[in-house]
Order: sequence, then C-alpha cells, then structure tokens
Amino acid sequence: KQVLDIVRNDKHSDDPEIDNSPDVLKILMLPEFFLRGPAGAYSMSHLLEDKIMLKLSDAVLDLVKHEDFENYLFVFGTAIFAEVNADISNYKELAEEGELKPDQVLYWNFAPINTGGKHAKRYVLPKKYISTVDFL
Repeated sequence: KQVLDIVRNDKHSDDPEIDNSPDVLKILMLPEFFLRGPAGAYSMSHLLEDKIMLKLSDAVLDLVKHEDFENYLFVFGTAIFAEVNADISNYKELAEEGELKPDQVLYWNFAPINTGGKHAKRYVLPKKYISTVDFL
C-alpha cells in the first residue's frame, strides 16, 4: 500500500517523475520472493485450503482498481509454495537437521500480476523453472 501511495502521489505532483502519458506502460515490479510465509515457503495447504494467493490477489486488486493506475502493470514479487513427498513421514526432523534433500520436496513459485485502473485485472503466473539460486 505504501508503494502504491508513493506512485499515486507522484502522479498528482507538480513535477512527476513518472511519465503520465497514456501511451506509456508503467511497470512496477517488486523483488522476487517478496511474499514469504512464516518458514520461507508457504505450505500447499496455504495455497489450496487457506487460498492465500486468492486472498492476496483480491486485496491487491482493490488497491490498484483506481484511475490513477491506468496504464500500469504490477508484478508483486513472487511467493514459493512447497509440499514434501507423501512418503517422507519425518520431514520436520530432516528439515531441522538440514537433511531434507531438494528432490524430496515439490516447489511452486507464483507471481501475482495486476493491471491497474478502473478495469483492473489480476493474474497469477507460475514460474516454469526454479533454480537452485532460488534457495540461497
């Protein structure tokens, strides 16, 4: 919300830093992994049962659905979700000891994307390749 307030205030300033022309697409992109769960990756239950991405997407859509954000594209970072393979019963102990191997966990990385303005739309884009650098 604070970032959007800065953008909105700039639009109405006497000397805006952002080109207000409707011919210019403005892109605001937050860092990857901006959205983190309590343990880094969210569990799949957060995604499927708690519907955290849908709730986040609804909240963001309400924020950008304003005429000040016409011709804006927002990429609000990414969020990682993880699920341990079902055949591993002691995953918590393995994780605490640093013994949980990457091939024992399934990962998904999503980017919530919105267009702004009165007719704002929302999208969730899955990242196709998750590299080892994602977990430095």
